[in-house]
Amino acid sequence: MLGLGLSLTGRAALGRASRPAISVPATNLKAVYSVMRVAGWTGSCIRVQRASDSTQMDIGFAGNVVDKAAADTFASGSALTIAKVYDQSGNGLDLVQATDANRPIFSSLNEWAGIRPITFDTWPQSAVAKWLDTPLLSGLNRQAISVYMMMVDHCPNQQNLIWEGFSDTGFATSNSFLLGSGGGLGVNFGSLIFNTFFPRSHLQTITTVCGGSNVRARLDGVERTFATGAISSSAIQGMRFGKSSLNNQYNSQNDVFCIAIYAQADGAAANLVVESALNASFNPDRAGTINWNYRLVEDGNSLMSGVGAASLQSAGWQGGFGRGPQGDVRTWEYYNMGLAGQTLATAYTNRARVLGLFDATKSRNVLHVIDPTNDIGVITYSSTADAQTGNTVSAQNLYNNYFLPYVVAAQAAGFTKIVTSTILPCTNFNVGAGNFRGDCRNYYNSLLTGGAGANGYVVADIGSISQLQNTADLSYFLPDGIHLTAAGYALVEAVRKPLEIA
Repeated sequence: MLGLGLSLTGRAALGRASRPAISVPATNLKAVYSVMRVAGWTGSCIRVQRASDSTQMDIGFAGNVVDKAAADTFASGSALTIAKVYDQSGNGLDLVQATDANRPIFSSLNEWAGIRPITFDTWPQSAVAKWLDTPLLSGLNRQAISVYMMMVDHCPNQQNLIWEGFSDTGFATSNSFLLGSGGGLGVNFGSLIFNTFFPRSHLQTITTVCGGSNVRARLDGVERTFATGAISSSAIQGMRFGKSSLNNQYNSQNDVFCIAIYAQADGAAANLVVESALNASFNPDRAGTINWNYRLVEDGNSLMSGVGAASLQSAGWQGGFGRGPQGDVRTWEYYNMGLAGQTLATAYTNRARVLGLFDATKSRNVLHVIDPTNDIGVITYSSTADAQTGNTVSAQNLYNNYFLPYVVAAQAAGFTKIVTSTILPCTNFNVGAGNFRGDCRNYYNSLLTGGAGANGYVVADIGSISQLQNTADLSYFLPDGIHLTAAGYALVEAVRKPLEIA
């Protein structure tokens, strides 16, 4: 093992222009890709391409951090994508993407404490994915591999590929992958699949180790799950980051800062050495500690979590949870338990999966209960009265039968604060005519705000934000008139976040 040689600690270190190079163990290191320089590497960090004229340029390091100033000068106001990430192990296994449309982005919007990452910003369920591939590999086997990643998950509520391995030289047959899934983590090495919940939206190490028939996952230095199964020996001929060969819904929405691949199955002690090295350089507040003070759990639907919109519009990500020196925000774990299309009724029925995330060791546990946008969106009411009180899916019944019981259950589970949001306007929510869905929305919002004090919950009144009343305004809404743009989510989070973290 190489000595770490890193002493950067404390919140003040986040603003330093220069940082020490990363020092990780060299034994069986297959490849390492990083936006901070690895000790001993003298080459470039990445190759970027500007949109204005498709010219490419290699970008090196400044103070051991990727030279974003040089990149911005080269961009000259144009957008940048990443065509290549150099392998700093010396093995020449660079990550590449030859197709313009499929390249990840290099944007100041995604920086963590001044360090700019590789951002896979694929639209959910989009056929235009962003990804990077290794060249053909040798000496990797799914019975002996360790993959370390320093990354921020954008907390999407659908499947989210982290990495994938292939058994063939054409990168068509997946034999192993790590997948964020429904608030959890899924690993597949052939016949074995497991899932565990993990916090999203803050910078953390995600480690996957396979040795023989054992697969382990470590999140933020914590052994979150362990599983044993019959894993056959199978060569990993290549790896992909960002896109799944299995399903377009698995495409990534991540900020990646470092990837280290080892041709061996590291034990827990070796895991901690690499994880500590990454934390000490990228995330000094996390070095030597595995505890976050507060926990926010969101039981979301599409309007809260951004499915159907660009990944950078995910509400938790847009709200800045864990994204650099923002005071109290950095001490929060963020669990996005949202499911695409989820209704308030199904959220209440399946509440155990969310309420089980209460953690008595945290000084605060906050739950954000979803709104019934999706319940209302499939109903055609016969009148205003039907929408307000008459229908089985009326505003009154949604509030009394699902929302209030969910609040009571959350309070009984120990959550110290329950937050909810009023319903945003939608283009197909008619008021006073048509499907009368707007009448249901308006009455539900009035019940929600009127009952907060008596029932012990807090309301983020996003439904009354003035800029979000015109669903045809493409500054804030996507063309569907339902999902929001990044600017729209920024307005939402300006209301939500202060209430959640107060």
